[in-house]
Amino acid sequence: VSVRTTEPVVIESSILRGRTDLIRGDATVDLTVRNTTGTAVNPNVRGQEPGRFIALDGGFTNLVVEGNEMIGTGGIWVFGYSGDRTAADSVKVLRNRATNLDGRHSDGNGGWLTGEDDVELAQFVQLDKVAGVPGMEIAWNQVVNLPGQSRVEDNINLYKSGGVPGSPTRIHHNIIDGAYPAD
Repeated sequence: VSVRTTEPVVIESSILRGRTDLIRGDATVDLTVRNTTGTAVNPNVRGQEPGRFIALDGGFTNLVVEGNEMIGTGGIWVFGYSGDRTAADSVKVLRNRATNLDGRHSDGNGGWLTGEDDVELAQFVQLDKVAGVPGMEIAWNQVVNLPGQSRVEDNINLYKSGGVPGSPTRIHHNIIDGAYPAD
């Protein structure tokens, strides 16, 4: 799904499956994804990793990710923020389930490469340069990564990201089980 509008977009009660990013925002987006199942499959291109559940790299104004199931994806990656810096334009990642976050490179034949450098960075949530944003919350999520079936860098990563005085980013009540090397 490619989101190329600044109008609010809601993806709800959907089933997504693919070899690349399942939801991609290439504009300054206002996106809500609810009760959706996203499954990444082996891209079968040597050196390519599975796609992310959500990849926003054109900036965003608001993101709500709630009640979803992510299977074998590279997780959620969000870069930049273009909102109005109010709690109404924020980030909420709530009550999701992720299984086997995966940054492993495909061997091109239905399997995976296991070398130390045969991975891309994958996270359950990566906020990259999402700073000075009130009301951000990552809560009540369950992440389970199994050895030999996943490869995650960080389960939750806030790179140059955070809230504001009086409204820090709230990360709480998450269950995270496992983070393993590709082999």
